[in-house]
Amino acid sequence: MINGNLYDVVDESMQTITGHLKFAFEITGKTTQRTKNVKVTEKVTEKVTEKVTEKQQLILNNIKKDRYITSEELASIIGMSAVKIRENISKLKSQGLLERVGPDKGGYWKVKK
Repeated sequence: MINGNLYDVVDESMQTITGHLKFAFEITGKTTQRTKNVKVTEKVTEKVTEKVTEKQQLILNNIKKDRYITSEELASIIGMSAVKIRENISKLKSQGLLERVGPDKGGYWKVKK
């Protein structure tokens, strides 16, 4: 069984593969089609990491229903720890999908996309 979330596993795997490919090409000096494959791999990694997970979509859906919802309430509804909820909220904010308007107490969530 794999530990960690899918985002971290895919990201780490793609970085490892890309690093090995770049190293192999530097040693052999072969920079033809294989170099292009490395660039394609990097683009695929970017697209994969930008996708929203099922749990993140549940977070967004519940925030759309109640923009004043707390991470503890989300944790209870979704069945995740409050820490994991906050981690996913942070990722959603960095992807530009979620914004916090106002202070932690008294503010609300705004789903941007």
